[in-house]
Formats: sequence, C-alpha cells, structure tokens
Amino acid sequence: MSPRLSAEVFDATGGAYSTTIARAMLKCVLARSHVVSMSLGGDRASRIEQRVVDMLEKRGILMIAAAGNEGVTAPGATSYPAGFANVVSVAAVDSKKAVASFSQFNTDVELAAPGVGVLSTVPIGSQTAATVTAGGTLFPAVPMEGSPRASATGPLADFGLGQPAAAGSMASKVCLISRGEISFAEKVLNCQNAGGVGAIVYNNVPDEPVNGTLGETVTTIPSVGTTQADGETMKATKLGQSTTVAVFGTNDAYAFYDGTSMATPHVSGVAALVWSYFPHCTASEIRSSLNKHAEDLGDAGRDIHYGWGLVQAKKTHDAINTLGCGN
Repeated sequence: MSPRLSAEVFDATGGAYSTTIARAMLKCVLARSHVVSMSLGGDRASRIEQRVVDMLEKRGILMIAAAGNEGVTAPGATSYPAGFANVVSVAAVDSKKAVASFSQFNTDVELAAPGVGVLSTVPIGSQTAATVTAGGTLFPAVPMEGSPRASATGPLADFGLGQPAAAGSMASKVCLISRGEISFAEKVLNCQNAGGVGAIVYNNVPDEPVNGTLGETVTTIPSVGTTQADGETMKATKLGQSTTVAVFGTNDAYAFYDGTSMATPHVSGVAALVWSYFPHCTASEIRSSLNKHAEDLGDAGRDIHYGWGLVQAKKTHDAINTLGCGN
C-alpha cells in the first residue's frame, strides 16, 4: 500500500474552496494513494469535485467521506463529496452503536463508524478548561464553547433562568443560572447586559454538566457549565459569597470530539487495513466486501441512518480470505 499523505485544505476560517479540495484529491493521485479519506463536506455538489472523483474512481482509488453533521436540523440533506455515488458516505454512531443525533441521514449513507466522544489530536494551546471557586469551595466546570479566556470574581447571585433583567441589576456579580427555556448564549448575554462579570449555567437534569455553546454570540465575560447537583449546592449555600469563574487555555494535545468527521477515518483505516492483506483486490471489490460484512444496525439491510451498518475489520478480512475479493 502507498504511504500516508495529509493534504490540508481548510483556511484560517475553517472553510475551503471546491478547487482546493479537488487539488488535494489530485495530490493523492500523484502520491499513488489507494484510499482517500475526506472528513469534510458542503451542501452543494461541485462540478470540479465530481470530475476529480470520477477520475479517481477510474484510477482505482477508494474514496470515503463524512455524511455531515446536520442530522437533527436537516433530515435527508446531502453533503458532498459524500453524496457522490462513487464515494462512501459515513455516518456516526456512539459507544452503544446508536446513530448520533447529529449524523445526517439519507439514501447515500453507506457505512457507520464511531463518531461520538472520539479522542482526537488537537493543536497544543487550542483547548480550554474551567474552574469555579465559590465561597472557598472548588467546583468542577466545563467552559462554554465560545467563552473568552478570562477570570472574574464577584459575589454569587441567583439569576434564575437567565431571562433579560434591568441594566445594573447584576453589577459586579457572578450569575448563577439554571438551564432551560432560552439558549445558553441568551443567558450569558443577559447576565452581561445586567452588569454581571461571569456566568455559571447549571444543568436541569442529573449527572451530566452543562456542555454548551454560545454559537455566533460574542460575549466578554467568562461562562461555564456545571452539574445540577453542584448548581443547586451553590444556590443553597454560596449565594452572596465571593466566587471566581475562570476559563483558561491548556496544553492538551488530545481532546474528545463528535462528528461524522471522526467516524470517517475509522472506515478509511479499516479499508486500508483490509486492502493491505489483499492488494490484488480492486477498490470496488473492497468497498463491496466492507458493505456486505458490516454489522447490520437499525432497519434490516441498508437504511438511511446506518447504511449497511457498522464497519467490521476482521469479519471483512476473514470473508475475503475465504470467499475472495468482493464477497
């Protein structure tokens, strides 16, 4: 098999032109790649991508791409290049083999793989962590995605559900907010507009801490999430006491991520591994064997959520070894 090649296509904004993606695929041809793994996608079919995909298929290259992450908001929507017929579209499942709520579902979905809570490499310094110290007691916390890296201290105040409040009503205070009714971004922004210097959002269901995002909303105060139990403890025993909310960078090289982009490399790796044992097989035969020997999940046979099912390395290997390529 050919050596591994990484081709970067995204700019600083996280976007990429179809021409850039097409050029990256062509680099894989020049590198004599057998498998092209694409943890990316867009909502429109590009002619240039389609032409390059067709060319790679003729060159005997197996292409695998992410199905997309708009499952709950765009049922049936198609992401490309996964939506092209000659590309394997990959859905995401969790540790219980249930399809992820974000995983796009449509008739193009072909295989499924782990895509929830996948330990992934990240640039050092890109990750954040958080702490809350209320009345001298340290509480575990999770930074809101989009929160500025900052620290703020003030008396803890009950801000209810975080609904709009009069300007100055939370002046220099840390807002303790219950989850529910409005978005995390609205809660934090309402705290900030009322004069709050930091926001703690606690869950309204047991066990799990709030792991929220501010989306496109820009705020200037640190904001974090905690568990229901810790939030209720703070509300019962720490109101009025000095509280510090801190969001800070870490030196972690790994982080847990969700997405069909996490699932795609699993399928690509299995394809390359199996193919390395049977280099005489063609790309279409490897694809056929992967599909035939996936673990059927969801509706019997191929379905729009799991495709043919969870990709299986050893089962596919053993089947080819016994029955031959494509069987």
